[in-house]
Amino acid sequence: MLIILGLVILFTPFTPGSWIALIGLSLLDFPGKRRLVAKLKATGFYMRRIAPVEERIRKKLKKRNII
Repeated sequence: MLIILGLVILFTPFTPGSWIALIGLSLLDFPGKRRLVAKLKATGFYMRRIAPVEERIRKKLKKRNII
């Protein structure tokens, strides 16, 4: 559902459709998922936009002893 919603929102202005689609993909379990994630992490978009957010979330969770 998140993937479909993300793809629909992707074409509307000022919405984070790509983020929603990526979250939906991350929740699925499908063949080739690890390879796809590795390719996405190698992109500049991931390093500029997603990696800093991911690091902040990890720090917050670590402070709360969740991970």
